[in-house]
Amino acid sequence: MAHDRVFLDRVATHTLFLGEAKPIWRPGSFSQFLVWREEMEKQWERQAAAIDNKIKQHSVFIDRFRYKASKARQAQSKLKTVDKLNKEISALRGDRPDVRGRTLDFSLPEPERSDKTVCAAADLAYAWPGRDPLWPALTFQLFRGQKVALVGHNGAGKTTLLKLIVGANKPTDGRIVLGTGVKIGYFSQHQTEILNTEAMVMAEMRRMAGPKATHLECCSTLGLFLLGEDYWERRVSELSGGEKSRLVLAGLFSARANFLILDEPTNHLDLESREALVRALAEFTGTILMVAHDRYLLREAAGEVWSVGADGITVYDEGYAAYEAAQMAEASACRVEDGEASAPVQKVSRQEDKERKRRVAEQRNALYRDIKPKREAFEKLEAELEALLTKQSEVEAVMAAPETYAQRELFSKLSKEYSELSRESEDLLARMSIMEEEIADLEARRAALLEDA
Repeated sequence: MAHDRVFLDRVATHTLFLGEAKPIWRPGSFSQFLVWREEMEKQWERQAAAIDNKIKQHSVFIDRFRYKASKARQAQSKLKTVDKLNKEISALRGDRPDVRGRTLDFSLPEPERSDKTVCAAADLAYAWPGRDPLWPALTFQLFRGQKVALVGHNGAGKTTLLKLIVGANKPTDGRIVLGTGVKIGYFSQHQTEILNTEAMVMAEMRRMAGPKATHLECCSTLGLFLLGEDYWERRVSELSGGEKSRLVLAGLFSARANFLILDEPTNHLDLESREALVRALAEFTGTILMVAHDRYLLREAAGEVWSVGADGITVYDEGYAAYEAAQMAEASACRVEDGEASAPVQKVSRQEDKERKRRVAEQRNALYRDIKPKREAFEKLEAELEALLTKQSEVEAVMAAPETYAQRELFSKLSKEYSELSRESEDLLARMSIMEEEIADLEARRAALLEDA
């Protein structure tokens, strides 16, 4: 169990999801589970729409001919059909794969436009009393619309740099200037730095929203962040860590800031709330400077990465993927250097080296022989799935045609065919997911042998 989506995707082979009416057990990573769930939801919507269309078509006939003697019999028959269809759609709702409780879902308001240069630092330095400066003097500019993630080892001064910008700390040397029209919204990983824990939730919301916010606006914002009426007269100190984080986010939402400075904003949030925050930050059109350990947040919301350390700031303008690749390359180079320094010199005869390479080649070829038929089988399944989905769309189109409703036997036959196609496509997706994992495992083992060759 973890809130780190990247960790879950890299380690987990199955997903047990407990966030719905019934537990769901699926093979594959968490991201693969989300793809499956989205596809099941779309499939449910298609089935529900088809039934709903049938009900509407029958209802039009009933309303028009119910009291006409020559058509009354047909109208009564269609009434029974509508009743049956209503039961069918009720049963479908009961089987719906996505019956969730309310989760966080919001978008940040469109911010007011600031100067092009949002923040500029010149020869910025900071040192704790009696200690050396955290970094060499920093000079940088942050422009409107930039989304920057600060990274670095623990103690590198990431949070300190954020506090210098918001004015919570004073620099030892140098200066920071904010552009005209810049309005900061600050999220601290230490919630007590922002929240008055002795205040009531509603009073704290009013304070953060400012004097211009109406009572109705405060109520609406708290509701948006899942802090309904039951919370308003509670003390902030009585809230859980996740609830306090949502209260801080509600304050940021109301502030309508155009420069967000965020220090571990996903702390204390559950996975669904994290996803909502990531979406909101990715869509935000203002400027962001953030510190986070949540790799999914860094990948999705940060346009570039600034690595802070003893050498100052190193910029990775292609985002977190470029930073991660650089870190892996550096770690690999260090391992090679350590191995060369510590490994005793051993002389290996040409015959022994030849024999080792032969064994590695045999293992590699054996893995390839295992991979090849699995790839071919996977491609066949992909073709089968594509054919099934095409057929399903065709059947759905015929079922939606008004003339089909008049042919009860044909419609019943098509409904059964559609249900069977849906079941087959779901089974295929499950088999493909398992096979994809097996292929990936074999590929990884083969890649490791190639490195050893």
